[in-house]
Amino acid sequence: MDLDDVFVRKDEAAIAIYKESLDAVRRYSHDTAKALVTDIDPDTDTKIAMNRFNAAERNKIIQRYARHAGRGHTTADEPDNFSLRQR
Repeated sequence: MDLDDVFVRKDEAAIAIYKESLDAVRRYSHDTAKALVTDIDPDTDTKIAMNRFNAAERNKIIQRYARHAGRGHTTADEPDNFSLRQR
């Protein structure tokens, strides 16, 4: 699972943590009701890299949109109804 997926799938991560912790806490006669993942805080270098990557992706979209707009096309001109998403 990549880091972007971790943010999107926090609930799945919480379930996996819960399942992994069950045996450990039961050894001490305890039970876990729920594992709550409230915050994911990657290190600073990772945050910087993610921000650069996301900025580069946004710039690609902007450039593609600008090229398309410069051609004078409408979305009806594109067979797949041109969208800003990468094809």
